[in-house]
Amino acid sequence: MSATLIIAVFGAVLATATLIWNIYRDGFRDRARLRVFPAINEVMDWEIEHDVLTIDVRNIGGKPLILTHICLEGQTAYIFNDHTLPKKLGPGEIHISFCRKYEPFAKGLSRIYVIDSLGKKFDAPRKETKKVEAHIQSLAAKGVTGSWLGQRNT
Repeated sequence: MSATLIIAVFGAVLATATLIWNIYRDGFRDRARLRVFPAINEVMDWEIEHDVLTIDVRNIGGKPLILTHICLEGQTAYIFNDHTLPKKLGPGEIHISFCRKYEPFAKGLSRIYVIDSLGKKFDAPRKETKKVEAHIQSLAAKGVTGSWLGQRNT
């Protein structure tokens, strides 16, 4: 084999590997992806402690997207009435929504997810949804069905 043939084969293999990498990077890796983290957090307001359902949405992908809806499903479906949505989330950006009323989910919470402007749904981890469900049920057993955080009339 001549040196020219070896260099040509090496160049062809290298070009093919580069093409495959670029297709993988642009088509699969470098896209918008969201992580959804639900939690019941204790928040202080006027020296009174409140349990508030928070949904933390993070864009962990490489492309920006527009977050349009935050949804919860139990025996009934519920869409957050978040006045800050729709919201553009760039790579690495975070959006946090607060839900003060969680009474509809005292009997069960099966799914928490968000929807982007293209209609794609991004689910919260099932384990985290179950933790929130258990916390809501324990609050409901104490007679707590929501928080009036931010609704104080002064």
